[in-house]
Amino acid sequence: MALPKIEMTGRIIGEPQLHHTKNGKAVLKLRIVTSKNSFKDEVWTTKAECWLDVVCWDNAEELSGILRNKEMVYVTGELSQRTYEAKDGSKRTAFEVTARSITTPDRPIPANEIPVVAAPDAWSSMPPVSIADVPF
Repeated sequence: MALPKIEMTGRIIGEPQLHHTKNGKAVLKLRIVTSKNSFKDEVWTTKAECWLDVVCWDNAEELSGILRNKEMVYVTGELSQRTYEAKDGSKRTAFEVTARSITTPDRPIPANEIPVVAAPDAWSSMPPVSIADVPF
């Protein structure tokens, strides 16, 4: 049976934790909260909606050097449920996402890395415009 697919955008809560399995495989664990904004009586409010643990096996070491607390991320992956025994002996259930990709929409692209698009023939006589020339 296939696990349910999930796509979510949220903020990282706490610093991501890099661990290694007994076999030396890197795994990155982080917690994400999604929120919903609403506008009522001329005021925007943000309400926490869902907290999920995310486990990342692919590129774990690379991502551990990039991702930070409070950073906005877009995660795609599979949602799974597991049962475990807590320290007090009670049975608990946890949901977690096994990430297939994590991207960071908060991080802007440096101006020198913005791709240059070729101008159509009709505009070929126009001088080139740099992103630094754009007034907004």
